[in-house]
This record gives sequence, C-alpha cells and structure tokens, in this order.
Amino acid sequence: IDKKQRHEIKRKLRNVEQSSAEPRLYFVQNEDDLKAETQAFIDMMAEDPNKRDFLTEPMQQHLHYTAQTAFKYGWLKLAFLTLYGKKSASIMAFWYQERLWLYNSGWKWEYREFSPGWVLLAYLIEWANQNGIKEFDFMRGNEAYKYKFGAVDRHIFRVSLVP
Repeated sequence: IDKKQRHEIKRKLRNVEQSSAEPRLYFVQNEDDLKAETQAFIDMMAEDPNKRDFLTEPMQQHLHYTAQTAFKYGWLKLAFLTLYGKKSASIMAFWYQERLWLYNSGWKWEYREFSPGWVLLAYLIEWANQNGIKEFDFMRGNEAYKYKFGAVDRHIFRVSLVP
C-alpha cells in the first residue's frame, strides 16, 4: 500500500477510535446465533443497491447454507464491527490453509461517516496478521476498495487435459 493510502486508512481508524462510537470487532462464535447473524450480514449487504438484486431468496438460502457448512468445519469467519453497541458492518470470510478468503461484505449506511466497511476490513487484516494468516485473498472482482488495501490481480487459468 502506498504512503497516501496508508495515511487514509489510518485517518479513518483514528476518526472512529477517537469518537464516542466505541468500535469493536467480533466474530460469530456460537452456532445458536449463526442463523440470525448470517441474516444480519445479508441485511447489511442488501443496503447496497448493487447487491440487493443479487440477494434473491435462493441466494439468501445459499448464504445461510454456506455459513452453516463453513461453521461446521471451522472455516467461517463471520466478522462484525459494532459502533455505539450496534452492528455497523460485516464481512463473511473463510479461513482455510493459512489463508483468509474474503467472500462478501456489507455495512449500514447510517454509519457512513465512520467508513465502517473500511474500518472493519482494517481490523480484519490486523487480526489476520496477528493470527498467522499467510495470505489475505480478496477473491474475484475488481472493486476499488480491494486495490486500496493492497490487492494485486492474479490470473487464474483452467486447463483441461483430454486423452
């Protein structure tokens, strides 16, 4: 990340940490909470008009099933940022083979003054660093925020061998 971008991330973190918002990162740990927490994640995604159409009923069912399965195997990292004690942003990621795979995210627009998506992502990257994650994979998509956090394009090729 270049110097200007590091400064911008630090500025956003300082802004929220010096406020009275009391930012806190937490991960879903209890299976009994998983369904409601996954729905909270989906609801935050739906606040983005570009994601709302993607979140059909079958897709929402798929997200719930994916969260349940990944939780069962210990791969799910469903992270939330709270501000003022309320959920403000969420990221669904998967922890597998020393790599954290960021799947999708959402945030509540009412907290936009704090850049909750950026703050949560910065906290998650810091957590990954502290927990021995060797690679943080933003997965596919060329959203601008990924590059602001240091993403690098990697080309994936599929090869089929036929006898």
